[in-house]
Amino acid sequence: MGFLRNLFGKKQPTQTPSSSEPTHAKGGSNVESTISQSNKPTCTRCGKVLEEAANMFPQAKVIGTIPILYKGVICTKCGKIECVNCKGASLQAPCSWCGGKVTPVTEDLLNSKASRKVAHVLILKRGSKPDNDAGYVQQVLKTLAPEVFKSPGVQVRARFLTGSVDQTYVIGAAMTEFGADVGDKYDLWTENFSDADGDGGILLKAFYK
Repeated sequence: MGFLRNLFGKKQPTQTPSSSEPTHAKGGSNVESTISQSNKPTCTRCGKVLEEAANMFPQAKVIGTIPILYKGVICTKCGKIECVNCKGASLQAPCSWCGGKVTPVTEDLLNSKASRKVAHVLILKRGSKPDNDAGYVQQVLKTLAPEVFKSPGVQVRARFLTGSVDQTYVIGAAMTEFGADVGDKYDLWTENFSDADGDGGILLKAFYK
């Protein structure tokens, strides 16, 4: 991955994301995600949509299609994404959250994740409790986890919280809901989301290995 720094261009100063508490708004059922809306990955740290990298071989004649390469890396263990600005000078460095191996974010990699079978899904919504719990959960699944409807026997759990949620809480909640060995038996992926009422949350998916 040593070529990535030259390919992506000059690094811009890193901006520290705000740590404000989630907004408390009326409970709704509409959910939106920058990934599902734009079909592009977003940085888990700063929330910005990753830019596409320039074609590595602009003058080459290629048979077939070239996967889109984005300016960021994704952890092969926990699935979190960091853009080049947040990742820092060393794109080869282990995942900032779990220490796992990282790899460049490509369209093919994102598509392969979307086609995998899911064993468990955990929805952690921050902010106000929705008026219709079941309707909210269904909307989240349709928008952010369509794999659920192609995965027989998948278990779905939801928690509605009023305070902030960090990764330690997410993993602990998954272990409580699905078993202490969930991290060993499955590949865990998390994604931040926001809903139409201004609240947010974290979606955890446990994929079969």
